[in-house]
Amino acid sequence: MAIAQERNEKKWERTEEGVRALLSIAEIHEREVASHERQITAQSEQILSLGETTRATDERLNALINIVERQISEGRNGKP
Repeated sequence: MAIAQERNEKKWERTEEGVRALLSIAEIHEREVASHERQITAQSEQILSLGETTRATDERLNALINIVERQISEGRNGKP
């Protein structure tokens, strides 16, 4: 009876160690997921900012193209 109890206690200790190891892994995984979420949020904000910058650049480029086209179509070729 004592041998069976000792064997069960050892099994219980191994099970407890396994559960602790799994808990540790789960905590590490949770921290990694949180880190990735922060990185994704930061990149999303950068992408939105880049989109706004691109739109502003497009508007400025279109304005320049319109000026050049107007100068050419008026036959001045840039001369006053």
